[in-house]
Amino acid sequence: MKKWFNILLVMVSMAIAGQSLAMTIQTAKGEVNIDQPLSNNVAVFELSALDTLSALGVYPKGTPEVVELDYLKPVFEAGTTVGTLFEPDLEKLNALQPEGIIIGGRMSPKYAEISKVAPVFDMTNTGTDIARAQTLLKEYGKLFGKEEQAAELSKKLDLALQQTQDIIKNQGKALMIMVNGNKVASFGVKSRFGYLFNDFGWEPADNNQSDARHGSPVSFEFIRDMDPDWIIVMDRNAAIGAKGESAKAVLDNALLKDIKAFKNNHIIYLDSSSYLASGGYQQMMRELKLLRDAVSQ
Repeated sequence: MKKWFNILLVMVSMAIAGQSLAMTIQTAKGEVNIDQPLSNNVAVFELSALDTLSALGVYPKGTPEVVELDYLKPVFEAGTTVGTLFEPDLEKLNALQPEGIIIGGRMSPKYAEISKVAPVFDMTNTGTDIARAQTLLKEYGKLFGKEEQAAELSKKLDLALQQTQDIIKNQGKALMIMVNGNKVASFGVKSRFGYLFNDFGWEPADNNQSDARHGSPVSFEFIRDMDPDWIIVMDRNAAIGAKGESAKAVLDNALLKDIKAFKNNHIIYLDSSSYLASGGYQQMMRELKLLRDAVSQ
């Protein structure tokens, strides 16, 4: 009798343990239930995910083709290439037999196709505010059994954000632009760079409400008429390694030389990670420091 009681006790304990490990992950496509945290045997096709996961100490076995972000070099070296940011290599993906697949906006059109290989977690980050980045950090902590580490990183991000807000406060209006070859686009509060205004504290010079992925096209005359106190620049060509003039060369224009931002040397060039891995923990920390340093000079 005692023997059967002990067996029953073990079975109940195992059931309770299994229940305690089960959890729900919030994704861009709704809730996904998992029985237990994942190991590093996953395929990740989203750079911001690779950024945050590596900060948590998770180096995925499957990664996309190498992207030139120095701080992610160890992640790519530790993984096996299973496609690009836009296209999976199904043969390599199947060979990996991952426990899960993490994607973002670039890979979302392939969701149905790759979900045949393993459960897919769409962790797309819109960029409009830092709350989404914090939510993703928390969800990654749950997904990989790194809740304590995620909570600690979250506190550090909150502190860095507060420090940056204190420095940016009362700095006037900022214009966020992307230079893509000879084309210039402006980004407002509802855009992928909306967090600059909604969270970091810059006052937008351009009040456009567009959420277009590549911004609203603008002219040099537009920038001159805006006459912002600060101009924040993303050089897309530099970020993706494309040929062509640098953003700095394109903005060296007679129409801009007399506006406040240029006169006061208030031009901030964002790191490539702000375009490629936007919303990643390390990317956010790097950008917050870059902005603090630029304003404090």
